[in-house]
Amino acid sequence: MTTLSIIPFFISALSTLSSINLVSAVEDHSNSIKDEKDVKLASLNLIYDFDSKPFNISYSDWTANWWKWTYSIPWGKNPSYDDTGKYCNQNQAGPVWFLTLSFEHPVIRTCEIPQNTALLITLLNSVFIC
Repeated sequence: MTTLSIIPFFISALSTLSSINLVSAVEDHSNSIKDEKDVKLASLNLIYDFDSKPFNISYSDWTANWWKWTYSIPWGKNPSYDDTGKYCNQNQAGPVWFLTLSFEHPVIRTCEIPQNTALLITLLNSVFIC
């Protein structure tokens, strides 16, 4: 398992993790590189091209799957309302895990993710129509 601490940041991409410690896109909350291993990670290209089809599924379909995933989980166990990361594994399966920002306020979460799992992290969690 790879431990991932999530600090809110805006990225919408699929990234693949191996056995590394990734902290908020290689940076801690003070925006400083944590150690030499993280510097090596920062130099790797871990993001799929937007026009690619990771695991033979388009980004738009992965994004649709993310919305289905987040709204399929009851409020009490929904990772979007979880301040700690304890529910990050809810309804996760396959080569891609979905991560979420908070619907309510900034949070710091820790999540154990299987090795060699791609991550889909959304730019927006909510849509408000006025």
